[in-house]
Amino acid sequence: MSFEHLINRMGDAVCRGAFEEAAACFTPDGVYNDDFYGAFEGRAEIARLFSDFFHRDGENFRWTFHEPVAQGGIGYARYLFSWDSRLPDSMGVRAGFEGVSICHLNDGMIASYAEVAATQTARHMMGFPALRLARLVERETRRLLDRTDMKIHLER
Repeated sequence: MSFEHLINRMGDAVCRGAFEEAAACFTPDGVYNDDFYGAFEGRAEIARLFSDFFHRDGENFRWTFHEPVAQGGIGYARYLFSWDSRLPDSMGVRAGFEGVSICHLNDGMIASYAEVAATQTARHMMGFPALRLARLVERETRRLLDRTDMKIHLER
């Protein structure tokens, strides 16, 4: 199966609420690193991420992938992701963001999924107060500063 077909199959299954089908796009020990909820390892945990977190906090999902490419065991795809919020403070608000999926592939399946995503736009659409947004940006900054590959960029 091509990376384009695989990533679209995963995203479509998430949106339809077919959690096990979405998780089946991953290797048995695959990892999904979500920008909102953290890392989930193994198919059962990945399915739980989609059912117990994505579909708890949102509904009416749309996830479209654009310009997917794969080479040397890594696949990338730009995406747009949107949903209707089910969070109490933003119930029914339509929110969305853009990002890039980064997938390490093994035997035609996703071994690890990570993303670079502009999630602040969604949080702003949902009316998160400025102080909450600032704390989230601070957390994202700490994660970036803790990365080994970022250290060289901060040297003078």
